Formats: sequence, C-alpha cells, structure tokens
Amino acid sequence: MSSTPRFIAGAVCPQCREVDRMQVRTITIEDGVEEVERRCVACGYSETLEQVDPTMGLPRARFEKSKADATTVSPVKIMDPK
Repeated sequence: MSSTPRFIAGAVCPQCREVDRMQVRTITIEDGVEEVERRCVACGYSETLEQVDPTMGLPRARFEKSKADATTVSPVKIMDPK
C-alpha cells in the first residue's frame, strides 16, 4: 500500500535542478517496513530511497534547534583612548 504523493517545499531535483518539483511517497512493503520513493514531476526522475523502519522516527531537519547549552554572552567594554 502506498501513501498519497506529497510535494517537498524547497527540494531540488538532482537531474534537472528544478526547485519545488519533487514529490515523495512511502510504500509499505511487508512487516511494517517502508520504502520512500521520490520523483520529479518536471523531468520524470525517480529514485527509491533506503528502507525506513517507522519505529525509528523521523530524521532531524536542518532547521531544528540544537539541544546544546546556550553560550554565555558577555558585553564588550569600549575604552576611552584618553
């Protein structure tokens, strides 16, 4: 069973370099294992990505904030040259 194709905002096709033309859909194979298929609607490029185990969760996105501690900020002192 496969899901409805979804467009990926900002994705660039590796073949024709068109922006916002990539679709992705997941295909359930067996035992809950899924494959991810992406394709370009502009040039027809298609690729099946590695199998995905749904229990592992989604990969982190680039825009997520890091869970690292915030750095300490100290003000800069301007000295009078006199």
